[in-house]
Amino acid sequence: MLENRYCEGILKDYKPLYYYCRDEINRPWITVCLLWKIIDGIPVVFSRGVSICSYLDNICKSWGRGLALERAMLAAVTQEDSEEIDKSANNNRISHVYYSILPFEFIFKSEYEPDLTIYEAKVIDRISLKYN
Repeated sequence: MLENRYCEGILKDYKPLYYYCRDEINRPWITVCLLWKIIDGIPVVFSRGVSICSYLDNICKSWGRGLALERAMLAAVTQEDSEEIDKSANNNRISHVYYSILPFEFIFKSEYEPDLTIYEAKVIDRISLKYN
């Protein structure tokens, strides 16, 4: 858990952008938070946080957003990737999510300077149009 002084500083400098990966009945199993800011008129993503529900969880959008934001802030503060995602077939809690609805691959739940997915790049391009 990050101290409040770190959180306040990060959220003063960066803006969170959220999106969700949903199942066939529209439940948000995965929440992704990108922390970004405008530099010289260009939106730049500094970190990504990922929250993944398991079958044992009650799906709660606000809880997922909070956890994804916390992980994105952790990556921004430490400037490191952390919490590798276990994607093994033996991990029944998340294998359904990965193999049926996740259209891309993440390695870590907390990533610094992530390689953007095609979807994320499109969203960031829309943001740049808004600010230019």
